[in-house]
Amino acid sequence: MFLAFTGLQSHVGLGLVGPSRSTLVELAACAETDPATGACLGGTLRSPTFWLGAAGFVVTATCLKRGVKGSMIYGIVFVTLISWFRNTSVTAFPSTPAGDSSYRYFRKVVDFHLISSTAGKISFNGFFTTKVWVPLVTLLYVDILSTTGSMYSMAELGGFTDDAGGFEGEYRAFLVDGGTTIVSSALGTTTAAAFLESTAGLREGGRTGVTAVAVGFLFLLSLFFAPLLTSVPPWAVGPSLVVVGAMMMAVAKEVEWGDTGEAVPAFVTMVVMPLTYSISNGIVAGVGVYVAMNAVGYAAGAWGWVRRMREMMAEARNQVSAAAGAEIAPAAGGEQV
Repeated sequence: MFLAFTGLQSHVGLGLVGPSRSTLVELAACAETDPATGACLGGTLRSPTFWLGAAGFVVTATCLKRGVKGSMIYGIVFVTLISWFRNTSVTAFPSTPAGDSSYRYFRKVVDFHLISSTAGKISFNGFFTTKVWVPLVTLLYVDILSTTGSMYSMAELGGFTDDAGGFEGEYRAFLVDGGTTIVSSALGTTTAAAFLESTAGLREGGRTGVTAVAVGFLFLLSLFFAPLLTSVPPWAVGPSLVVVGAMMMAVAKEVEWGDTGEAVPAFVTMVVMPLTYSISNGIVAGVGVYVAMNAVGYAAGAWGWVRRMREMMAEARNQVSAAAGAEIAPAAGGEQV
């Protein structure tokens, strides 16, 4: 649901869903939108880019239905190539100052930027102040929960989980994820972590480390082709996110929907993720609801355990007293004789 909701939004996807002051979200795909807020200024379902993206969605879904390898790529490439032509209603480079600037950068094709201005520029000034530790702990908590949710969701989708819900090599996976976070921070880039969008690769058959190595190599090449890759419009990527979101709904069948104690926390987790735009918030909400629903049971269980322990201790004391009394009685009888 989170991926699908992302793929339907205007700034990062198809644009079918837009912001609303009264209902938070509403039907969009408008012919004209507010560039600052993305709010619809009239004409829903009249956006040419939305209909082009919808065509890409049909291409991707049809290829998946027929078992065509690379279905996600075909849909993205189809929409992107059409969007690169200028002076059309679906162009990614409109005749505006921003569009002209983007087109000039696109025409470079190959470009490379050094990161000397950010690499190794870590400063520890004020490290022991709350201004540093509050966001640091916040990022740690968000990264841990987001990575955990992403990894186990992908493992479930790929069929890698065992009966206990874990997957082979999970310790190494978390270790690598944490290590890349440290390295990326030292280089001054955004935090590197496992992203849920990787499920697209799983859907295309990626199952081994060869997939990860190949993706890493392609990421390396992307450093030099940034003008092309950054010119891929959001309405080209959005359809793939929606399709992947649909594929991931398959794991919902594993939830025991007849068991309220399991169904309600699972539902809260699934709903809160897209509505708060955060995987970590969804996990926290689901766990919180689960704990709250079972708090009485946990308390009753703890109280029962305490009572059993007290009864066992009282019984042990009685046995000790009885044994001591049995030893004293013969001794007292002998003295009396």
